[in-house]
Amino acid sequence: MTPLEILAFELPGDRYTEDDRQQALALAANKRPWCLSEAEQDAAQALYAAWLLVMRVGKEGGVVPTAGIKSESEGDLSRTYASGSEALDQFGFKARYDEMARQCPIKMQRGACVK
Repeated sequence: MTPLEILAFELPGDRYTEDDRQQALALAANKRPWCLSEAEQDAAQALYAAWLLVMRVGKEGGVVPTAGIKSESEGDLSRTYASGSEALDQFGFKARYDEMARQCPIKMQRGACVK
C-alpha cells in the first residue's frame, strides 16, 4: 500500500480532501524512520500525516482537540479524561508513529545527529 492508501484507510470519509492528504504526506515525508523497511516507512509517514490532519482540523475550528474520556462508570457518575500528550492524540496516530520511530537510533558524528 502507498502512504496515500494507508492514510485513506486510517482517516476514511470525505472530511479531508485529496489535496489535504497530499499536503500532509508531503510534510510528513521527512519524518520517515530511516531504519525501517520501505513498507514500514510508508506506514509511519501515513500515521504522522494523519496526526497532522487531525490536529489541523481542530485548530481551524478555533478549538484544540479536547481530551477524550478514558473511563466512565454509571454509579455516582465517575469520568476520567485523558491528559497531556494522550489528550492531543485521541486516535493514537502520533503514539503509533513514535513507537515506530523509536526503533531507529540516532547516531552522533562530530557533534551532529546523522541518519
